Parts: sequence; C-alpha cells; structure tokens
Amino acid sequence: MGFCSFWVTNWRAPGGWKDLLSIAVPLSMSMVSNGIQSFVDTLFLSTLNANGAVSLASTTISVLLALVVPTIEFSSTFIAQYIGANRKREVGNVFWHAMYLSILLGIASAAGAPFIKYVFLLLNPGDEPQPLRQKTEFAGTLLYGSVAIYIKMAFSAYFSGQGRAVVVLILNAVSAAINVGFLALFVSVLHLDVTGAALATVVSNIIVDVGFTVIAFKSRKEIRELGLANMRFRPRVLWSLAKYGLSNGLQSCIEMVSATYFQTLIGSINYIFLDAFGIALQTNNLLLLPVQGILLAIEVLSGRYLGARQVGNVERAVRSGLFLGFCYVLIYGSIYLFAPNFFLWMFGRDPASDNGIMIRLSLYMCVAYSTCDVLNYVFSAPCKASGDVYFTMVCSITYGVICYLVPPILLKEVFLRGDRDPWHCWAFWLGPCMSIALQATSLFLRYLEGTWRTRELLEGHDFLSELDAKKSAAEIRRRVATEGLTEVGPDSSPLLDEQFETATPVKPTSTSPPAEAMTVFSEPITVTPAKTRPAA
Repeated sequence: MGFCSFWVTNWRAPGGWKDLLSIAVPLSMSMVSNGIQSFVDTLFLSTLNANGAVSLASTTISVLLALVVPTIEFSSTFIAQYIGANRKREVGNVFWHAMYLSILLGIASAAGAPFIKYVFLLLNPGDEPQPLRQKTEFAGTLLYGSVAIYIKMAFSAYFSGQGRAVVVLILNAVSAAINVGFLALFVSVLHLDVTGAALATVVSNIIVDVGFTVIAFKSRKEIRELGLANMRFRPRVLWSLAKYGLSNGLQSCIEMVSATYFQTLIGSINYIFLDAFGIALQTNNLLLLPVQGILLAIEVLSGRYLGARQVGNVERAVRSGLFLGFCYVLIYGSIYLFAPNFFLWMFGRDPASDNGIMIRLSLYMCVAYSTCDVLNYVFSAPCKASGDVYFTMVCSITYGVICYLVPPILLKEVFLRGDRDPWHCWAFWLGPCMSIALQATSLFLRYLEGTWRTRELLEGHDFLSELDAKKSAAEIRRRVATEGLTEVGPDSSPLLDEQFETATPVKPTSTSPPAEAMTVFSEPITVTPAKTRPAA
C-alpha cells in the first residue's frame, strides 16, 4: 500500500511526473520534429550535390543560432516566474521585450549577410568558386530571413513559459510539414538550388509566426490578464533579458565551437576515428533530444515554483526529472550495449571492420557520457531558473575548453602518434566524458549548496520604471490631499484608474487621526494630515 501511495503521490503532486511530462513530452516531440526537418533538408541538398558545400555554411549558421536562440528562449524563465508569483500582467511586457530583442538580433544578422562570403574565405582560403557560391547563397538567405526564426523562438518561449507546450509542438510540426512542401516547390519545381532550400526554411517560419500571432492574440481575456497590450519599451527590461540570456547563449556557442574543433583534431589524427566518432555523436545527440525536453520542462517548473516561493515543489521536479531521465537513458543505453549492430546496419557499416569496431566502442562510451549529461541537465535547471547562469556558464566553458582541447593534443602528439589500432578509439572519448562528468559534479554540489533557493531572479527587475512609480505616488498624494482618500487597493497595475477604483473616501474630521501608511507598487507612503487650529 505504501509503495502504491508513493507512486500516486509522485504522479499527482505539483512538480511530480505528471506535471513534468505535460511539458516535457510536447517539447521533446517538438525538438524531434525540428531534427526531422533538418534531415529532410539534408536529403534535398544531397540531390543537388551540395552537401559538402552547405555543410560548412550550416555549421556557421548553427554557431550563430547557438548564441542567439538560448538568449531569446531565456524569456520563458521570466514568464514562468511571473506566473508563479501571481504577477501575470508582467508576462506581456516580457514577451514584447523578447520580441524587440529578436528583431534587433535579426537586423544585426541581416546586416552581416553581405560579409558572409569573406568569413568562408577566411575559413577556407583555397575554396573553389562553385562551392563558395553555394555556401554564400545558402547562409546569406538564412541570415536575411533570420528575424523570422528569432521571432518564432520568442513565441515558443512565451507559450513554453506558461506551460502551453502543446501549442509549440503543433506549430513546429506544421512548420516541418510546410518546409517539406516548399522544399519540393523551390528545389524540384522552380530549380532555385541551395537558395530555394534556405528560402523554404524562411517562408515556413514566417507562416508559423503568423499562426503563433493568431493564437496568442485571439482572446481578449488573455490579452487583458497577461498584459499583452503593454508594449512600452523599457531599456532595463531588455538589458535583463540580454544579460541572463546571453550567458546561456555564450555557453551553447562555445560548447559547439569546442566540439567542432575537437572533431577537427580527431580528423587530423585518423579520418576513420573521425567517422566513427561523428556517427556515434550524431546518433547520441538525436536520442538525447527528449532529455533536453525534460531539461526545459524542469526550468519552466522551477521558475514557476520559485516565483511562488514553493521550493519543495522545485526539489520534487528535480527528483522527477532525474528519475525520468535515467529511465530513458537506461532504455536506449541498453540498445547501445546489447544491440549495437542495429546502428551499424542503419549506417551501412560492416561490424567486423575497423570502422565497425570503433563505432561499437563509441556507442559504449556514449552510455557513460549520457548518464553524466542527464545529471548535468537536471541540476543546471534550478540554477538557471534562479538566475545563477554565470556559474553554469563558467563551469561549462572552463571544463569544455580544457577537456576538449588538451586530451586530443596529448593523444596526437604523445600517446597515439601513428597508432591506428581501432580498439584505441575509446581514448578519444575521455575528453567529452571528463568534461561532462566535471560539469555534473560541480552543478550537483551547487544544487546541494542551495544558492538557488535564495536567489531572486525578479529582484530589481520590476517592469514598472522608477519614474512611473514616482509619478503615481505624487498623483496619489495629490488625491489624498484633495479628496480625502485614506487607503488604496493593492492592485499592481500601472493604470492609475484601476488603482483608484479601490480607493475608499472618508469624511474629514476635525481631530487629528493617527498617521496611516499606504502602499503603491510596494512603495510605502506615509500620509499625515495637517493639524487644525482649535476653535476659539
């Protein structure tokens, strides 16, 4: 009976499995749909014999997206905290500033499009004219239309922060379907080559942005409750989003650059090693997408319950995420350990060849890597939700740079010089595994330290400016003096008319009442009526 009670309690409780899965499952499926979209793009590009040329362009754009997308998506944490703190009218202002940030970054990306050719020439000075043209056209088209991609991310963060992940799933699936249709039209019918492939991505994102807009603004009640009409630009809000979000973006960007350079070092040692490492890493990254969905769900729930000052529910969400993450890794890790030939068959590799041996060893190492990655994802979520983003960024960058760069150089120059034994493939996984294990250990200790319990992400970031507060306080003092108001309702809306609806007028008295304190936007105002001259 107690065992059943444990399962039922953890299923129904706030921050439990049901609460977590309601957000994690749609987000995970949404990520999978994005992965399928990238796979379809690769298939269409292979028909144009442009895979090699576009590969570098895709990597370059991916580095840019790794910097920008997490920066914009961090607005979901602010939204979740305001909902948890029962300050829903601040959500709209957060959303609009995420939109402003998306537009600014989109303009900056488009401004850099004419110079992308020189970036590719810098990366590969001896590039042929045809591949250079293809890379420039593909990357340039995506940069010119990047604002549509960034706006889509802002909408996704808006709905994810509210826990409405199903909306994100549906529209991402629609985006993938539309992208396939436009790929067929632009590439196969209109013969626009690589430009058509990039243009299909941009157009599908524009259509999905329209869908997000219709869903977000179709309800007047939602517009009123979430403050979506509050479009006022406040630099302090934009700075808050950029400051916290950019830490996430820098972390993702540097991790991607380090991993890319790591693969380049492996390729300089042995190309067969690089092929095995790349196949195992691509397979593992695809299977880890649901774990990333669990991470985002824990971040949303942590933000919501930290805003509501319910630390116990945050801890329950972390325990639920650990349980679900380990269960998932146990399932596909068992396939790695006991049926690795399935992946060899899928990629057309001979299990008895040196390449097949290295892929099997790489898949075995992926089990250890994925186990530590679950710990890394889960324990970083409450830290990020509380605003402790600098610690996670410093850990990731420090361990990533050291472990991704030093071990391959030592292996190349000292231990494996000229050695092509396939059984030594496991040594190349020491760097990634050491990096992720050190990150997981540091974040686990940070979680136990409990800094995230007392940090205030919203502290000092009230979206009502100080000037507005001073003007409102002066107006209330004036009305107190002229109309005899003694108390003001606790409504935190910036609209004075709504605040004064709850004001209670009283009749003036000839005696001096005690000083009464009023609160306007959490600003105490002490009103002391002037003393009256006694009658003669």
